Amino acid sequence: MCACESRKRKKPRMYYAGGVEKKRKHLIDLCPGMKGVIVTCNGMEKLCVTDSYRLLNEYADKLYGPEVQGASGITSSADFDAALSQELQDLREKPHRRFQSVESGAKNVIFIQCEAPVCPTDLVHYMLTKIKEIATPCSRHCHRMLPITHVCRAFQNDIRKCASDMLAPHFHIPDTTKQFAIVYKVRNNGTMIRDNVILWVAEAVNKGDTYKHTVNLASPELVITVEVIKASLLC
Repeated sequence: MCACESRKRKKPRMYYAGGVEKKRKHLIDLCPGMKGVIVTCNGMEKLCVTDSYRLLNEYADKLYGPEVQGASGITSSADFDAALSQELQDLREKPHRRFQSVESGAKNVIFIQCEAPVCPTDLVHYMLTKIKEIATPCSRHCHRMLPITHVCRAFQNDIRKCASDMLAPHFHIPDTTKQFAIVYKVRNNGTMIRDNVILWVAEAVNKGDTYKHTVNLASPELVITVEVIKASLLC
Protein backbone atom coordinates (compact mmCIF):
# COMPACT_ATOMS: atom_id res chain seq x y z
CA MET A 1 0.00 0.00 0.00
CA CYS A 2 1.41 3.41 -0.99
CA ALA A 3 1.74 6.35 1.39
CA CYS A 4 -1.07 8.37 -0.24
CA GLU A 5 -3.54 5.49 0.16
CA SER A 6 -2.73 5.10 3.85
CA ARG A 7 -3.34 8.83 4.42
CA LYS A 8 -6.78 8.63 2.75
CA ARG A 9 -7.87 5.61 4.74
CA LYS A 10 -10.93 6.40 6.86
CA LYS A 11 -10.63 6.41 10.62
CA PRO A 12 -12.72 3.83 12.50
CA ARG A 13 -16.12 4.90 13.80
CA MET A 14 -15.01 4.55 17.42
CA TYR A 15 -12.46 7.32 16.80
CA TYR A 16 -15.31 9.82 16.42
CA ALA A 17 -17.57 8.22 19.03
CA GLY A 18 -14.92 8.80 21.67
CA GLY A 19 -14.96 12.51 20.91
CA VAL A 20 -18.71 12.69 21.40
CA GLU A 21 -18.51 10.96 24.79
CA LYS A 22 -15.71 13.29 25.83
CA LYS A 23 -17.82 16.36 25.02
CA ARG A 24 -20.85 15.14 26.95
CA LYS A 25 -19.22 13.62 30.02
CA HIS A 26 -19.22 16.95 31.88
CA LEU A 27 -23.03 16.97 31.96
CA ILE A 28 -24.74 15.81 35.14
CA ASP A 29 -27.23 12.97 34.81
CA LEU A 30 -30.83 13.45 35.90
CA CYS A 31 -31.26 11.73 39.27
CA PRO A 32 -33.78 11.48 42.15
CA GLY A 33 -34.08 14.44 44.48
CA MET A 34 -33.50 17.10 41.86
CA LYS A 35 -35.83 19.97 41.09
CA GLY A 36 -35.80 22.30 38.14
CA VAL A 37 -37.41 23.23 34.84
CA ILE A 38 -38.06 21.12 31.74
CA VAL A 39 -37.52 23.13 28.56
CA THR A 40 -38.49 21.73 25.16
CA CYS A 41 -37.10 22.84 21.83
CA ASN A 42 -37.06 21.86 18.16
CA GLY A 43 -33.37 21.14 17.62
CA MET A 44 -30.58 23.61 18.48
CA GLU A 45 -30.33 22.40 22.07
CA LYS A 46 -27.27 24.53 22.84
CA LEU A 47 -29.10 27.71 21.87
CA CYS A 48 -32.08 26.55 23.92
CA VAL A 49 -29.84 26.12 26.99
CA THR A 50 -28.41 29.61 26.46
CA ASP A 51 -31.89 31.10 26.12
CA SER A 52 -33.06 29.23 29.22
CA TYR A 53 -30.17 30.52 31.33
CA ARG A 54 -30.85 34.08 30.14
CA LEU A 55 -34.58 33.98 30.87
CA LEU A 56 -34.33 32.16 34.19
CA ASN A 57 -31.56 34.40 35.49
CA GLU A 58 -33.34 37.56 34.33
CA TYR A 59 -36.53 36.77 36.23
CA ALA A 60 -34.77 35.10 39.16
CA ASP A 61 -32.88 38.37 39.70
CA LYS A 62 -36.22 40.18 39.93
CA LEU A 63 -37.82 37.59 42.19
CA TYR A 64 -34.90 36.58 44.44
CA GLY A 65 -32.27 39.24 43.81
CA PRO A 66 -28.96 38.96 41.93
CA GLU A 67 -26.92 35.79 42.34
CA VAL A 68 -24.12 36.39 44.87
CA GLN A 69 -20.71 35.15 43.81
CA GLY A 70 -17.43 35.62 45.64
CA ALA A 71 -16.64 37.21 48.98
CA SER A 72 -17.42 40.78 50.02
CA GLY A 73 -16.73 43.09 52.93
CA ILE A 74 -12.91 42.99 52.75
CA THR A 75 -11.54 45.49 55.26
CA SER A 76 -7.97 44.34 55.97
CA SER A 77 -5.05 42.49 54.45
CA ALA A 78 -5.98 39.42 56.48
CA ASP A 79 -9.49 39.52 55.07
CA PHE A 80 -8.03 39.97 51.58
CA ASP A 81 -5.73 36.96 51.99
CA ALA A 82 -8.60 34.82 53.26
CA ALA A 83 -10.87 35.93 50.42
CA LEU A 84 -8.13 35.24 47.85
CA SER A 85 -7.53 31.77 49.26
CA GLN A 86 -11.25 31.03 49.19
CA GLU A 87 -11.55 32.26 45.60
CA LEU A 88 -8.65 30.05 44.51
CA GLN A 89 -10.28 27.09 46.25
CA ASP A 90 -13.58 27.83 44.48
CA LEU A 91 -11.82 27.95 41.13
CA ARG A 92 -10.32 24.51 41.73
CA GLU A 93 -13.73 23.09 42.58
CA LYS A 94 -16.81 22.92 40.38
CA PRO A 95 -18.52 26.34 40.28
CA HIS A 96 -21.83 26.56 42.15
CA ARG A 97 -24.67 28.10 40.15
CA ARG A 98 -28.34 28.40 40.88
CA PHE A 99 -29.12 27.04 37.39
CA GLN A 100 -27.31 24.08 35.83
CA SER A 101 -28.09 22.15 32.65
CA VAL A 102 -28.60 18.42 33.29
CA GLU A 103 -28.59 15.49 30.85
CA SER A 104 -32.30 14.68 30.52
CA GLY A 105 -32.00 11.50 28.46
CA ALA A 106 -34.34 12.67 25.68
CA LYS A 107 -33.75 14.58 22.47
CA ASN A 108 -34.97 18.19 22.35
CA VAL A 109 -35.71 18.09 26.09
CA ILE A 110 -33.54 20.23 28.37
CA PHE A 111 -33.57 19.96 32.16
CA ILE A 112 -32.31 22.99 34.07
CA GLN A 113 -31.60 22.12 37.70
CA CYS A 114 -32.49 24.81 40.26
CA GLU A 115 -30.72 25.35 43.56
CA ALA A 116 -32.17 26.92 46.71
CA PRO A 117 -33.68 29.41 47.27
CA VAL A 118 -35.18 29.13 43.78
CA CYS A 119 -38.58 27.39 43.64
CA PRO A 120 -39.24 26.18 40.06
CA THR A 121 -43.03 26.57 40.35
CA ASP A 122 -42.89 30.13 41.71
CA LEU A 123 -40.23 31.22 39.24
CA VAL A 124 -41.90 29.82 36.11
CA HIS A 125 -45.32 31.18 37.17
CA TYR A 126 -43.83 34.63 37.82
CA MET A 127 -41.88 34.59 34.55
CA LEU A 128 -44.82 33.52 32.35
CA THR A 129 -47.13 36.04 34.05
CA LYS A 130 -44.73 38.89 33.31
CA ILE A 131 -44.15 37.73 29.72
CA LYS A 132 -47.91 37.60 29.19
CA GLU A 133 -48.23 41.16 30.48
CA ILE A 134 -45.64 42.60 28.09
CA ALA A 135 -47.02 40.46 25.21
CA THR A 136 -43.62 40.27 23.51
CA PRO A 137 -41.76 37.09 22.40
CA CYS A 138 -38.76 36.56 24.68
CA SER A 139 -37.11 33.49 23.15
CA ARG A 140 -36.58 31.96 19.72
CA HIS A 141 -35.50 28.52 20.90
CA CYS A 142 -37.50 27.70 24.07
CA HIS A 143 -40.89 26.25 23.16
CA ARG A 144 -42.24 25.25 26.55
CA MET A 145 -41.16 25.54 30.19
CA LEU A 146 -42.51 23.17 32.82
CA PRO A 147 -41.56 23.42 36.52
CA ILE A 148 -40.50 20.16 38.21
CA THR A 149 -40.54 19.93 42.01
CA HIS A 150 -39.90 16.19 42.45
CA VAL A 151 -37.80 13.61 40.61
CA CYS A 152 -37.80 9.89 41.44
CA ARG A 153 -37.03 6.56 39.81
CA ALA A 154 -39.71 5.17 37.51
CA PHE A 155 -40.70 2.26 39.77
CA GLN A 156 -44.02 1.69 41.50
CA ASN A 157 -42.86 2.13 45.12
CA ASP A 158 -40.81 5.21 44.29
CA ILE A 159 -43.68 6.77 42.34
CA ARG A 160 -46.20 6.18 45.14
CA LYS A 161 -43.90 7.70 47.79
CA CYS A 162 -42.92 10.65 45.59
CA ALA A 163 -46.55 11.38 44.69
CA SER A 164 -47.62 11.22 48.35
CA ASP A 165 -44.85 13.61 49.45
CA MET A 166 -45.55 16.06 46.62
CA LEU A 167 -49.35 16.09 46.84
CA ALA A 168 -49.80 16.18 50.63
CA PRO A 169 -49.50 20.00 51.02
CA HIS A 170 -52.05 20.57 48.24
CA PHE A 171 -54.63 17.83 48.79
CA HIS A 172 -54.27 16.29 52.25
CA ILE A 173 -56.15 19.08 54.02
CA PRO A 174 -59.18 18.23 56.20
CA ASP A 175 -62.64 19.37 55.05
CA THR A 176 -61.50 20.44 51.58
CA THR A 177 -62.53 19.14 48.17
CA LYS A 178 -60.71 20.04 44.98
CA GLN A 179 -61.03 19.10 41.33
CA PHE A 180 -57.85 17.91 39.64
CA ALA A 181 -56.48 16.49 36.40
CA ILE A 182 -53.40 14.38 35.65
CA VAL A 183 -51.37 15.04 32.49
CA TYR A 184 -49.05 12.17 31.55
CA LYS A 185 -46.17 12.17 29.06
CA VAL A 186 -43.56 9.45 28.47
CA ARG A 187 -40.28 9.59 26.54
CA ASN A 188 -37.76 6.81 25.89
CA ASN A 189 -39.43 4.36 28.24
CA GLY A 190 -41.28 1.28 27.03
CA THR A 191 -42.01 -0.38 30.38
CA MET A 192 -44.25 2.13 32.17
CA ILE A 193 -47.99 1.64 31.61
CA ARG A 194 -49.88 4.92 31.40
CA ASP A 195 -53.03 3.78 33.22
CA ASN A 196 -51.01 2.32 36.09
CA VAL A 197 -49.04 5.52 36.69
CA ILE A 198 -52.19 7.66 36.59
CA LEU A 199 -53.88 5.26 39.05
CA TRP A 200 -50.96 5.42 41.51
CA VAL A 201 -50.94 9.22 41.42
CA ALA A 202 -54.73 9.44 41.76
CA GLU A 203 -54.63 7.14 44.79
CA ALA A 204 -52.02 9.41 46.36
CA VAL A 205 -54.32 12.41 45.82
CA ASN A 206 -57.15 10.94 47.91
CA LYS A 207 -54.83 8.86 50.11
CA GLY A 208 -57.01 5.84 49.49
CA ASP A 209 -60.51 6.92 50.55
CA THR A 210 -59.48 9.46 53.17
CA TYR A 211 -60.25 12.49 50.98
CA LYS A 212 -62.94 13.12 48.38
CA HIS A 213 -61.21 15.05 45.63
CA THR A 214 -62.68 14.55 42.16
CA VAL A 215 -61.37 14.46 38.60
CA ASN A 216 -62.26 17.29 36.22
CA LEU A 217 -60.44 17.18 32.89
CA ALA A 218 -62.25 20.20 31.43
CA SER A 219 -61.57 22.87 34.09
CA PRO A 220 -59.56 21.51 37.03
CA GLU A 221 -58.45 23.61 39.97
CA LEU A 222 -55.07 21.83 40.08
CA VAL A 223 -53.18 20.01 37.32
CA ILE A 224 -50.64 17.30 38.16
CA THR A 225 -48.06 16.91 35.42
CA VAL A 226 -46.22 13.57 35.26
CA GLU A 227 -43.26 13.21 32.88
CA VAL A 228 -41.39 9.92 32.43
CA ILE A 229 -37.97 10.13 30.77
CA LYS A 230 -36.03 6.88 30.55
CA ALA A 231 -35.84 5.54 34.13
CA SER A 232 -36.84 8.82 35.83
CA LEU A 233 -40.26 10.19 36.74
CA LEU A 234 -40.68 13.95 37.08
CA CYS A 235 -43.68 15.80 38.50
